[in-house]
Amino acid sequence: MYARRLPLWLCSRCASRLQKRRFYATQSGVKALTVPVLNRAFISLKGADAVPFLQGLTTRNIATEYDKIRNNSGNDSPSQNIYTAFLNAQGRVLNDAFLWPPRSDVEDWKIEVDGNEVHRLFAHLKKHKLRSKVELKLPDEKEMPTVLSEIMSDPSEADIFERSDMLKSMEGMSSILPQVAEIEYNTADSRPHMRRRILQDPQLKFKLLLKHGSPTSTWNFIYTYHRFCHGLPEGQTDILRETALPLETNLDLLGAIDFRKGCYLGQELTIRTHHTGVVRKRILPVQLYPFDELSPSLETPFPVPNIRGVDNQMKVLVPQNAQISKVGASRGRSVGKLLGNVGNIGLALCRLEMMTDIRLTGEASQYDPNQEFMVNLGEGKDQKPWKVRAFVPDWMRQGIADGLRSHSREQEPDLEKNIESDVPGTDEELTSPHGAFGMSTERT
Repeated sequence: MYARRLPLWLCSRCASRLQKRRFYATQSGVKALTVPVLNRAFISLKGADAVPFLQGLTTRNIATEYDKIRNNSGNDSPSQNIYTAFLNAQGRVLNDAFLWPPRSDVEDWKIEVDGNEVHRLFAHLKKHKLRSKVELKLPDEKEMPTVLSEIMSDPSEADIFERSDMLKSMEGMSSILPQVAEIEYNTADSRPHMRRRILQDPQLKFKLLLKHGSPTSTWNFIYTYHRFCHGLPEGQTDILRETALPLETNLDLLGAIDFRKGCYLGQELTIRTHHTGVVRKRILPVQLYPFDELSPSLETPFPVPNIRGVDNQMKVLVPQNAQISKVGASRGRSVGKLLGNVGNIGLALCRLEMMTDIRLTGEASQYDPNQEFMVNLGEGKDQKPWKVRAFVPDWMRQGIADGLRSHSREQEPDLEKNIESDVPGTDEELTSPHGAFGMSTERT
C-alpha cells in the first residue's frame, strides 16, 4: 500500500484503522466514525460590530466565548465552535446554529444552519442589522464549506452499521479523504456522543464526491440515526421554526443557552421558563414498533432497528408531526408529537411525567410503566397505528436532575426571605406597646 498523508485530527488508533482502509477507529469499545453532514449552509458575517450584533440575537454569551477562544488559542486560531440558537421576539426558536469564529481579523464569522432555512435566517439578520457596522453575505456553492462530523458510536450501535453493510460502502473514503488537503476548521463538538465537527476547505470541495456515486444515503442515515438514538435534535425538521421553545428542545441541557447573559431577542420568555424550574415537555428519542407487538425492553440502552438495508431504514413509516396518545384511552388526549423518524427510530416532543419515569415536582406522578402509547395516523388511514416508546438518555436524565437541584437551592433563600418579610419587626418591636409600626397595640 502506498504511503499517504494522514489528516491532522486522527489519533493513532484512527490512523492505524485508516491504513487498513477502514474509515472508523476503535477505542475502548467505542468507535469514532467520520461522516459528511448533508444539507447544511452558511452565512458569512464580518465587521467591527460582528460580536455585539451576534450578542444581541443569540442565546449564548458570544463576547465571553469569543474571548475564551482567542485567549486559549495560538495565533488567534479558534479551538472550538459556538453552539447557539436564534430566537424570535416571542422566545420561539428560529434556528439552531454553530458559529465558527474568524481565525484572524481579516476573516469572517461563519454561521452554520439548516440548509433549507438559510435564506429565512439571512432575512432575519438583515432585518436586525439597522446601523450595526456589519456585512452579511450568502456564499455561493463554490465557497460553501462541507461539514464533517466525527461521532462516537457505542459498540452495539457500531455493530448495527457493520451488520447492515453500511461501512462497506464507505471503505473508499479511506483512500479519498487523506488526499483532500487543507482542513479549514477542526473543532470539538460539545454535544453528548459527538466528538469533532470539521469544515472542509471549500477550494477542495468534498461535495464533489457526492456527485460521483458516493453513498449519500448511507452517510445521511448514519448521522441521523446516531443523533436520534441519543436524543440530539438538529435543524428545523426536528426543532420546528417559530413553534419550538428552546428549553423543550434541550438547548439548555446541550449548553446552547447562557442564563447569566444580558438582554437578547427572545430572552424574557426563556429566562422566565428557566426560573420556574419545570419544563414538562422535552424532545426525547423514541422507538416505533408494530401495534400488535409487546413493548421493547426498557433496559435497552437505545432502540435497535431491524436490519433490512439502508433504503428500508430511510422509509418514513408515519407522518411527520403525528400526535401521540395513550393506547386504550377513552379520549385521545395528545401526550406528545412525533417530529421525525429514520425507520423505527425517531425523535418526539413528549410529556415527561406521562411517557417517562421522571418526576418534576413533589406531586403524584402520572407515569404508568404498563401504559403504552401510539402514534395517531389521522382519519382515513387504512394502516394500523404504530406504538411508540420514549426513553431518556443518561446525559439528559442527569441534566434534568441537576437543573431541579439547582432550582431547589435557588428557592431556599427566597423562601427564608419571604418568611422574614412576613414578620413586621424585631422581637422588641413586637413586644413594644406601640408595635412594629409605631401603632398602639393596647386594647381600648
